[in-house]
Amino acid sequence: VLLVVIGICHWNACIFWLVGLDRNLFTELMSDEALAEYAAGPHWTTVWRMTEAQADAWRWVDRPMPEKYVFCFYWTLGVMRTMPAEVTPVNLPERLFVLVFMFFALSAFAICVSLITQAFFKIWDRRRVFNEELAAVRMHLQKTQVEEATQLKVKAYLRYIFDRRRIHAKEAALMNFLPDQLKSQIRRSQVKMYLERIPLMRELERDSIEKITDAAETFDLMQGDAVSTAGTVADAAWVLVSGRLRVTKVLVGATDSVLTNASIVSPLVVDEHCLEEDGPVLS
Repeated sequence: VLLVVIGICHWNACIFWLVGLDRNLFTELMSDEALAEYAAGPHWTTVWRMTEAQADAWRWVDRPMPEKYVFCFYWTLGVMRTMPAEVTPVNLPERLFVLVFMFFALSAFAICVSLITQAFFKIWDRRRVFNEELAAVRMHLQKTQVEEATQLKVKAYLRYIFDRRRIHAKEAALMNFLPDQLKSQIRRSQVKMYLERIPLMRELERDSIEKITDAAETFDLMQGDAVSTAGTVADAAWVLVSGRLRVTKVLVGATDSVLTNASIVSPLVVDEHCLEEDGPVLS
């Protein structure tokens, strides 16, 4: 929208300058007598002006070219809202041009403002609706006296699925109309993007990667959930998609259990790079 406004101001500034000259492209169509009469008349570019900032009289036609363009551009933008006081039309052609442009500018300016306003609200409308619903959820949890730790988990999970576009996503409605074959291809591409972070996966053939992507599943885990425990058989091979995964060492006393006496000693980031080495990884 802003580019359209800039384009309108640019071209109208150029035309407004041509209309204000005593000789321009339009005067070439006149006869010699009409041309001489028109050139002898007043024009906004040739009228002598006096301002408080400059004691000597001056004309716009004598000003530097950059200053001429900036003024015409500024004047055009001003006409889209109101009539600037610096320059007013002084002959019939100039008045007709300004009259026509003001009718056009009135509609164009209203449309541009409306489009900009709608675009601004569309950008923040999704988050605004989510925040209103999240506030309702918080109020419900507080009224039902849910524990604070559980409330934090609920709010964190809702924000997570919102950021991942699981809810309040306009594309979800159209994606549901896709055939199953296209849905499978989209899912394979999305899973493959994360599998290719593992160097070993880059060496596999396409058929093998497709089998892995078809067998892969997506899980959402909350903070504090364990995916693997030392000394037990792993349920699956996990690939981190979003969030953080860390290894924690648990100190267990002689009579204490793992759950009652747990303290983090040295948190480490665990990601796909741990598969590049043969050594064990503490979990």
